Amino acid sequence: MYPVAYGIFGKETNANWAWFMGNLKKAIGTLPPGLTIHTDACKGLAYVVNKVFKGEVEHRECFRHLMANFRKKYKGEVLKYMWPCAWACTTRRHDALMEKIATSCPKAIAFLNKHHKLIWSRSKFSK
Repeated sequence: MYPVAYGIFGKETNANWAWFMGNLKKAIGTLPPGLTIHTDACKGLAYVVNKVFKGEVEHRECFRHLMANFRKKYKGEVLKYMWPCAWACTTRRHDALMEKIATSCPKAIAFLNKHHKLIWSRSKFSK
């Protein structure tokens, strides 16, 4: 994983993110197979990555940012399953841990499905 670009904006807007991602795409040129864009959970950013790259890249969410948001809402036993779920290499292991998350805190699943739809678990990575 290599950070390849950064920008400073007065405000995170779709227009600013579109400018940034458009220029990033131009700088990359021909997209290499397996290119992944890894970002925080900014909704505008998710929209722009999809718009600019048109499904040509895998878009993943930073799990550290996900957990920062998650910890604001949930405490206790559910937290001990989140990191292992993110690190799970197989769908079977991921699903088993998601079941434990659902059992310990059913509302957490709805929260993840609503606010964290991007790929955040290794088991879901295409490569």
